[in-house]
Amino acid sequence: MNENSSLVAKVQAVRLFVFDVDGVLTNGHIVFNPEGEAMKLFNAKDGLVLHALASLKIPTAAITGRTSPMVAKRCEELGFAVVMQGERKKGQALERLCKKAAVAPSACAYMGDDVNDLPALRLAGLSACPADAALDVREMADYVSTLKGGEGAARELIEWVLRGQGVWPKVLALFEDANPHSLC
Repeated sequence: MNENSSLVAKVQAVRLFVFDVDGVLTNGHIVFNPEGEAMKLFNAKDGLVLHALASLKIPTAAITGRTSPMVAKRCEELGFAVVMQGERKKGQALERLCKKAAVAPSACAYMGDDVNDLPALRLAGLSACPADAALDVREMADYVSTLKGGEGAARELIEWVLRGQGVWPKVLALFEDANPHSLC
């Protein structure tokens, strides 16, 4: 990492990864089937590394404004520690999450993509967003992914942080004898 010492310290402090869903873990498109159920597309590359975090006992969480059984199912598959749905005030939700998880907000990395994520992004120790995030979010984020939401932005953030912490080799070791498709 060639970043300034403040950013290096923020990366070193991360103990919990928190993600918005629509526009971060998905591309933000919401398609309704004929029965009115919302369908979302998740990225398998994000999933592979998110599942690896669970295997390494590095907690992940989601805070989303919408409520969807699909989100609950995907987050469960990936080993998320907490999924908070229907949360309109994401800063307050992140405060509650941190209190429940006994993790200081300064030890959280939060990735969001729109103005409703700004309070949580300001509270988190490390703020991040996808490349296609709203301008206000991109301007304040510590880390702006080169990838769009739903196209691997979450994975890019996780890999960047874990490389900065020297933990990435542990992720790679998970795949030495494993079928990588079983983790995504």
